[in-house]
Amino acid sequence: MFDRWFSRLYDRISKNRKIALYLLIFLVGASGAGMMFVKFNSNIKLMIPHHPTIVRNIEFFRSSNMANKVLISIGLNDPTMDKDDLIKVVDSLVSSMSPEFFTKITSGVSDEVIDEMMEGQMQDLAESFSPQDMATVDSRISNEYVSLALAESYRRMLGPGGIIHSSMTRGDPLGLKLIMLKKLQTLSTSIGHDVKVDKGKFFSHDLQNIMIIADAAVAVTDIRGSEKLYNHLNQILDGLPDYVTSSVIAGHFHTFSNENVIKRDIRLTVAIASIGFLVLIFVIIGDHRALLIYIIPLAAVVIATNISYFILGELSYSVIGLAAVIAGISIDYGIHVFIAAKMTGDPAKGVKLVAKPLVIGALTTVGVFFAFFFSQIDGYHQLAVLSIISVLLALLISMLILPQFITPGQGKLGLIGRQGEEPVDYNFSNGATTFLWLGCTLILLYFALGVKLENNILRVDGTEKKIIDSEDRFKDLWGTRKRAILVVQEDDLQTALEVNDKIYAEAVEAIGAPNVSSLAPLWPSMKRRLENLARWNEFWRGGKEEKLREILAREGEKHKFSKSAFDPFFQSLTASYDRLEVAAKENDESIKEIYGRFVSKMEGGGYQVLTFAPDLEIHVGPLDEISQRHPSSFLVSGAIMEKLFSGAFLADVSVLTKVAVFLVVALTFLFMGNMKETLVALAPVATSAIWILGTLTMFGHSMNVANMVAYIVVMGLCVDYGIFMTYKSRSGQKTGTVLAVTFSAISTLLGAGVLVFASHPALFSTGSTMLIGVGAGHLSSIFAVPYLYDLLMGKTGHREMAP
Repeated sequence: MFDRWFSRLYDRISKNRKIALYLLIFLVGASGAGMMFVKFNSNIKLMIPHHPTIVRNIEFFRSSNMANKVLISIGLNDPTMDKDDLIKVVDSLVSSMSPEFFTKITSGVSDEVIDEMMEGQMQDLAESFSPQDMATVDSRISNEYVSLALAESYRRMLGPGGIIHSSMTRGDPLGLKLIMLKKLQTLSTSIGHDVKVDKGKFFSHDLQNIMIIADAAVAVTDIRGSEKLYNHLNQILDGLPDYVTSSVIAGHFHTFSNENVIKRDIRLTVAIASIGFLVLIFVIIGDHRALLIYIIPLAAVVIATNISYFILGELSYSVIGLAAVIAGISIDYGIHVFIAAKMTGDPAKGVKLVAKPLVIGALTTVGVFFAFFFSQIDGYHQLAVLSIISVLLALLISMLILPQFITPGQGKLGLIGRQGEEPVDYNFSNGATTFLWLGCTLILLYFALGVKLENNILRVDGTEKKIIDSEDRFKDLWGTRKRAILVVQEDDLQTALEVNDKIYAEAVEAIGAPNVSSLAPLWPSMKRRLENLARWNEFWRGGKEEKLREILAREGEKHKFSKSAFDPFFQSLTASYDRLEVAAKENDESIKEIYGRFVSKMEGGGYQVLTFAPDLEIHVGPLDEISQRHPSSFLVSGAIMEKLFSGAFLADVSVLTKVAVFLVVALTFLFMGNMKETLVALAPVATSAIWILGTLTMFGHSMNVANMVAYIVVMGLCVDYGIFMTYKSRSGQKTGTVLAVTFSAISTLLGAGVLVFASHPALFSTGSTMLIGVGAGHLSSIFAVPYLYDLLMGKTGHREMAP
């Protein structure tokens, strides 16, 4: 039935070949022009699984601008230079950083800002002192503490800067400012690096390096913008004096560098593949018209892209690139038609003989891509649509249009045939080759059983070594403490601060105050500040002021302090606890300067308030429990994200693989019609899987996400090889199937297998998987499938090896 239907369709198109050709040319031309109007999307959300925590965390980093931070370290390498020389270099560098690339640049906190902020905090001391702080104050109102404090103060007053020490003691005999200062110092831990503020700069503890923190004006996902930022910053750093060194950490450099590595790899592999294709077409095949075979997939992808855009809307850049490679497997159909036409000497007869196995092979390949619809990644859904349409279009063009341009008559096939000879149908399968295939497969199966999965998807990062080395130098200088973040999101600031107060208290109880960096101790909510003020007033009015006056008068006299020496302290004390209300702080510029890392206004409205803690397993567990108790909060943890991200990807690809295997087996059985032929046709699929896993394990490699996705593609190729060779064994037709399968494998290896020469880990993983998988599938299809077919189907005829 199929043969009769296809024959009628082909004959009808043959009678109207010019119309069909012009229609195809018009369609390709219109689609090429349509590419100008196709909109592409680089949003990373298209390529991540539908996991609520992952999506929320990525959205947080996007909206908070944290991913756009650029950290620069400038250090001295000449012992004759000092920190003042370093400060001059840093100030000059900051002034030369263009606002086109950097919106905000910070190399420290000026003394004026600190003094202004400290003065404001001291004026509002009562508002920020918690019950624990008041307990500390209470413990200091004692003869012992005051006596020791005044004795130390008196000793310092006799030395350099005595007047300053005298003024500080008179205004703060209990060291309340030191309590505030310790709270401020905890804020510096939020950046995850060891810094020391000196002369208004972020110094390393040896005072030999200064850190610059810059907000990039371009998004970390903007490849072109990242390239310009990289060039701009490198140009400035190259112009620094010889007595300083620099190191940088920037996500933008990874974006740009990965693309650079990929571009270099592609240039290399395209050059190798181009030479290989030219040799294949003009030397081995020996017919320039074979170029049409390689144009068909490109035409199919262009048309399919327009159709997919009409169906889906915006398309992912990543999907387009991947689909173009994957759709290249459809080159097989043109190769089979071309060789069948040449071998039979009649294009019409040749295509009719191979049409059925071609359709079966294409539909099983479509089944492989259909599995991508079961993915939790939207980009893979686009990949499925685009690839399926590309494969079907390439199939139709190869079967209905390509034969029209092949000259009738048996032709020369380069090195593999001569004009005028009878068609030769090569056969390389017998008991010996099948036994060798089985032995190799069993050996590799042993190794395959020990395969390990690579859980860290970051291992496929291909950033250049010089950038990684710069980051390592930075981390060695400044330390690296990864921070987890408890995020509170509310419509108004005061509500967010109230939730933040509660979270801080619970976090301190769970993991300890030294591990928590938060606004809460210094800038609590209005509600908490009123509570603190009331507690402060009650404390001093309850007799503590009188007790302290008596102690200071008695101990002060011993250390030569006058009776009125501490009047400034009591005046400020009276002023603070006479207040009954507090003012809003959000418009205080000094507070914004210091606290900008902890609170921000979101783009769509509302506020975010952040609390930082070490991103360690012993901490993130309790912190996650805290966030779950507060609906408006969530935890952002790199450690958790890495596990979730890798786990989600691996789980997603695992589902894809299982669905693809099921569909391939089911469709092959449906088309072959019996279990024996199905098993024979699937032998190359099983072989490729075992050889890939076994070879990776033998060479000490793990199976990563790139390997797994590539194998799904390999599955679609190898099932075609198995079906073609099984159908050949069933029909006995001489259509050059062995040659066609071999050329198909060579073409695939030239197009994708050459990625083994790539230096980018993801491309190398893809290339190695394609090389091993396609090679194994091809070898098993020509050396084992025909003999397995005869064995299982009960044929006893002895197969001779081809000369």
